[in-house]
Amino acid sequence: MNLLTVINPVSGGVDKNIFLIQLKETCAQYGISVSIMKTTGENDHEKLKAKINESKPDRIMAAGGDGTFTLCSVAAMGSNIPVGIIPLGSANGMAKELGIDSNPQVALDAFLKSQLFEPMDIILVNGQHHCIHIGDAGFNAHIVRDYDKSGDSGMLAYGKHAGKHYGSLNQFSYAIETDGKQYSGKCSMLAFGNGRKFGTGIPINTAGNPFDGKFEIVTVARLDLKTALKAGLSMIDEAFTEQNFDRYIKTDKALIKFGRKEWVQCDGEILGEFEEITLEMLAGAFVMLTDRNNPYL
Repeated sequence: MNLLTVINPVSGGVDKNIFLIQLKETCAQYGISVSIMKTTGENDHEKLKAKINESKPDRIMAAGGDGTFTLCSVAAMGSNIPVGIIPLGSANGMAKELGIDSNPQVALDAFLKSQLFEPMDIILVNGQHHCIHIGDAGFNAHIVRDYDKSGDSGMLAYGKHAGKHYGSLNQFSYAIETDGKQYSGKCSMLAFGNGRKFGTGIPINTAGNPFDGKFEIVTVARLDLKTALKAGLSMIDEAFTEQNFDRYIKTDKALIKFGRKEWVQCDGEILGEFEEITLEMLAGAFVMLTDRNNPYL
């Protein structure tokens, strides 16, 4: 086997050198050839495409968080090269969704031994950006923006920035066009995604499935103490999930307009400020390397 490992050296505040040592030792044990690319945040997509053409891997391993997984998955689109993930990011939202073990060594062994492959969806945002797990506008996007600017890492740092914004952001208006219908209102956060939960474990819906050719849109009207309590309860019992949101839409294409420019993030990466965004599902866009712990299969 020829393996290409793409690693984010700064995600999650974790020392990746230990994992790289484990990776090389494990691959040597199994007789696997491995090449490594470290992301820098500059032209990573172009560099990865060139690396794929050069090394011609049988599998691609994303060693990082949702952003690293998205990078690898988009680069592999149209190639039939399976992509898997080793959870080494801050929140590891999609890895949790897919039932991947949180222990990197256990996840690595499962990745190398698995023969389970499944076409997985990606959301195309504004015709050029990609979202594999969850994106949003409003409250969480402001947190991600500040998190990125600060250079912090880890969930504690994320919580620090969340506390700063909680209860301080004003609502914004939105208008959604999808499936010949129109929806409008005001909210503190509008989220869209393939999965069911943020990396924090807070659910955004109970029906998301990254393999069904659909994505979900949900809105949170207000973020207050009552909402926070329900969010905490939903982490224990998903029966509380629907009480957190005032609108839920399942679709494969949508146009969303905001009443003002809003920060938008996808998979932990800030896209910028937009007055409107288009969302389109790319069903079965790439081949996911998964294992028997995947709850969706």
